[in-house]
Amino acid sequence: MGVIEVERIGGKDRRRWPRAAVRFPLRVVDTEDSFRVVIGETLNIGVGGMWAVLDGPLFGTLEATVHLDLGGRSALVCEALVLDGRAVEDGWEYRLAFRGLDPHELTTLADVVARTS
Repeated sequence: MGVIEVERIGGKDRRRWPRAAVRFPLRVVDTEDSFRVVIGETLNIGVGGMWAVLDGPLFGTLEATVHLDLGGRSALVCEALVLDGRAVEDGWEYRLAFRGLDPHELTTLADVVARTS
């Protein structure tokens, strides 16, 4: 596991916060369409969001609810914006941005990133 910190300048990625390349199980509820639940795991995560692979598509969804198991440390349930996604060989990959995290949740996520660097 490692920390990923990316910048986007002139067409390249930029992130405000570092991300950890770590895999945690998650469920994503499509709260804009049919409330369908898809499962998967994170590919990387940070206080701003995550990149995840899911077992099914999110049909036209811009908002979702994420249920994330942080490896026994705690669980996180929050709203997320679906920023983009694509079909891949084993499912669908999505980039999601967390919304409305409280200070405790932000601290928990920051600790996850710090521990995996």
